[in-house]
Amino acid sequence: MAAYAMRHAEVVARNILAQVRGGEAPTATYLPSPEPSILLPLGPTGGVGQYPTPDGPMVVPAQNVAEYKGRDLGTGRFVDLFGTG
Repeated sequence: MAAYAMRHAEVVARNILAQVRGGEAPTATYLPSPEPSILLPLGPTGGVGQYPTPDGPMVVPAQNVAEYKGRDLGTGRFVDLFGTG
C-alpha cells in the first residue's frame, strides 16, 4: 500500500506548493486505479504480485517482485531521494 501513499503524497505536495507560491487554489486530485495492484516480497528472492492490464490482472513473476522490492523492501529509492546513502 506504500505505492498508494506515495501517490497521495505527490498530490498533497503539489497542492501545498500551489498555495505557498502565491495563494493558488489547490487543483491536484488523487484518482485511484480501478484495478488493484500489489507486490508482496517473500524473502530476498521470492514474492508474488499482480498488476492490472487492459486484458485483466497479470501475475508478476516472483523474480520480478524480488528484483524490485525483495532485497530492500523498496527503501533504496528513499536513500536516493533523501541523499542518505
